[in-house]
Amino acid sequence: MSAPSFQPFLLPDAPAIGAHDRIQRLITAADTAIAFQPFIDVLNHQVHGYEALARPAAQQGFADISQLLQLASSADLRAALELHLCHQAIQAFHQQQLNGRLFLNLSPEALGHADFSVESLLDALRAVGLPFLRVVIELTEQQATDHPERLQANLNRLRTVGILLALDDFAAGYNGMLHWLHRQPDIVKIDRALLSGIDRIPKKYRFVRAVVHLAKESGALIVAEGIEHMNEAQVLAGLGVDFLQGYLFGRPAIDPVRALEPEIIASLTGHCRCTGGQDCQIDQLIQPAPAIQLTERIDEVMTRFLDDPELRALPVLDGALPVGIAWRHDLMNLYATPYGRPLNERRSISRLMDRRPVIVDQSESLTALSRRISERDHRNFHDVFIITRGREYAGIGQLIDLLRLFTQEQIRHAQHLNPLTGLPGNVPIIETLRQWLNEEIDFVLVYADLDYFKAVNDYYGFQRGDRMIGYLNDVLKNHCHPARDFLGHVGGDDFVMLFRSADWQAQCAAILEAFDAGIAQFYDADAQARGGIETTDREGRFRHYPYCSLTLAALPCPAPCPISVEALTEQASHIKKQGKQIHGSVLEIGAISAEHPMPAPRLEPAFAPHADRVTR
Repeated sequence: MSAPSFQPFLLPDAPAIGAHDRIQRLITAADTAIAFQPFIDVLNHQVHGYEALARPAAQQGFADISQLLQLASSADLRAALELHLCHQAIQAFHQQQLNGRLFLNLSPEALGHADFSVESLLDALRAVGLPFLRVVIELTEQQATDHPERLQANLNRLRTVGILLALDDFAAGYNGMLHWLHRQPDIVKIDRALLSGIDRIPKKYRFVRAVVHLAKESGALIVAEGIEHMNEAQVLAGLGVDFLQGYLFGRPAIDPVRALEPEIIASLTGHCRCTGGQDCQIDQLIQPAPAIQLTERIDEVMTRFLDDPELRALPVLDGALPVGIAWRHDLMNLYATPYGRPLNERRSISRLMDRRPVIVDQSESLTALSRRISERDHRNFHDVFIITRGREYAGIGQLIDLLRLFTQEQIRHAQHLNPLTGLPGNVPIIETLRQWLNEEIDFVLVYADLDYFKAVNDYYGFQRGDRMIGYLNDVLKNHCHPARDFLGHVGGDDFVMLFRSADWQAQCAAILEAFDAGIAQFYDADAQARGGIETTDREGRFRHYPYCSLTLAALPCPAPCPISVEALTEQASHIKKQGKQIHGSVLEIGAISAEHPMPAPRLEPAFAPHADRVTR
């Protein structure tokens, strides 16, 4: 038997014959399946909550939920249907005994409809004992609403009782900046279209980074949805998104996943680990401190605090693994209540401990720790955090020490930035080269240098030259991925790129094309007519200088690379000299020579398979 056709219900001009009865029967049957898809908390790698997704059964005659919703709209039953599906989701969430928050999808059409009952939704939550604070309304604003005032009034009522608002599919449909501004959501979900390939496309990375920064400024949390690849998840975690959602972590299911696979946790955690250099100093923050076991009684813990007036916190361990912190003031407050001591003193400290302390491994980066602490709810954060060594308890750290160390590193970092471009200078470049060589990271060193730049500086003055350098800086930035590659400014018109991106050669070709396409703007009309400028050279001879071109000297460094940083930079400089002998913008590709500090001169290109040249 062929599959039933649903097309008549989807045609905009099709009459809604039987639509009302079909929707009413579906609501009465109350047998629409509800699947749940998890949200992952980036900081603690736990399931933060679940999005409820309706899945009409095949016998109901709908291919998917979108067809069902369109039919309901045609019958003017969208509000009744969506409210019914919310009731179904609340019941299923309760029956599954799922932890965390419940995310419910509601459209502006439904929320702004006169038949939508906010109180009915609240009563459904009260009936199962689900606190309002654990509920998030996802506003699926794919189209404008005809009743904005009623929609806003219902949203205000929901938020007044503590229900959160999420803006779904940001940058898709009608969910743009204006809706963010007007709705002031608690959570913003970035559409998959913006995230796909973020680990490979620098422009997407920078745009999403700006969105994350905007969210932090406005107090909103960020969900990255539709994540299917670990590379994307790692980049987004590094950007500071709060939650991740997608098939990588769990598909929608009636009985959804309750915890992440250990392999996924290891991959997310490993991406935040420090691989050497100035950012790896968390071990300097470790202070040895006593700890207690999870099974220790509250009265025994209280005795420890009373014996040591300076003791403010005790890490709680399950074996060697930290699972919480017992705070002095929590026990003091408990004992201050009339029946606090007799009712609780023989109970385990696990009932009173802080179950969500900041826990960081000494191998993680200082930047990652600082971000983790800054993004905590400061009403529930104290100035002590736990440091582990290979997941086992190593000691505690204090916020004041972290601030002092981080400030020192920020000052040190600022001292080595190029004042014109704000890029890392010689010292960070050498440190990064040494770090990547020591860590046996595959990368490609690319040395960028302008041709005929001195003539431009002499002819037009240093301000024109600075503008040209700024232009080159922008071109290079657009083709270096901030999460994978490194861009530094040696000084003047010399830049260094360290590529870990596999498509580095295509990016270099794009750099040459973009540079050549825009370089004419820095020349006056008469120079543009002549294709360059005419001025004296260093020997005082009058000559014609064509437009500035760009030489890129590339030196692939496959790991392990048996060469020193000094020899590496010398070889790159030699390759650059070879490229500068060619007229026009060029990518000159060489190969590592471990036997000689500098590659042997080439006689003929055909006899030099270790080198390649791409010109424009």
